[in-house]
Amino acid sequence: TFRVFRYDMVESLFSQLDMEAEIVKATPGNIADLIHSLVTLGTPKPVWVELITQYFCCKEVYSKLSGHDVVRITWAYAMTRIQDLQLMDSLSNVLCDPEQLTDLSHEEAVRCFWSCIVLGYINVKVLNLLIKQIKFPHHLDCPVMDEQAWLQLIRSYHGCAQMSSPLGK
Repeated sequence: TFRVFRYDMVESLFSQLDMEAEIVKATPGNIADLIHSLVTLGTPKPVWVELITQYFCCKEVYSKLSGHDVVRITWAYAMTRIQDLQLMDSLSNVLCDPEQLTDLSHEEAVRCFWSCIVLGYINVKVLNLLIKQIKFPHHLDCPVMDEQAWLQLIRSYHGCAQMSSPLGK
């Protein structure tokens, strides 16, 4: 079946690539695309995720990421339910840059906001910056979520934002 074929294809890709060598040669944007593609094809092996996390936590690397790259990375981690607060703290440095945020589309801002909530990364500063990027009058037209998902997301956010001692930086 298709699921077996996909699994075999992902295993074949894993066995052919030398991850450490590829990371050294690639740009941060390429690695963001790689992790996004691996998650789309099938769940990456834990050792790969660990290498990728270590890579993105280096300041020289995350400082070269764009807002678009961060959205792809956070979405990939949310899809696999891999919670890594150290990684999210590193990526939040990119999201706190106003230039990076203004380049995000409405859909990307929603996707990143949703991913942060799913991962349990409640950094009020980051969530506030993302929410400013989301055009609320158009939220029902957003292909990422339906109305019920939006309502749940907003409830989750408001519950976190109203806490007297916010989590995160």
